Amino acid sequence: MEARVYPNNNDCPLSTDEKIKLGQALDQLEWEAYAPLKHLTSSYADATVTSYDEFEIEFTIEYGSDATGSKYEGDGTIKRSDFSLIF
Repeated sequence: MEARVYPNNNDCPLSTDEKIKLGQALDQLEWEAYAPLKHLTSSYADATVTSYDEFEIEFTIEYGSDATGSKYEGDGTIKRSDFSLIF
């Protein structure tokens, strides 16, 4: 498993706890996108944080199968305040 790299925002950095919970949430999103495709050759799912501020974390998820030529993308937002409710 690859370590996640988050963009840097010096005005409101992510805490270590937030990074752990965010990583778990993105892992879950990747699994949910990958599960229906796992039987296809060269299937993948990759969620990446694109930006964040003191209120929200924006991410992009890309998933598909290289063998079938399918590729899907989606954008999403997670409220930072929700991390106190998760896990």
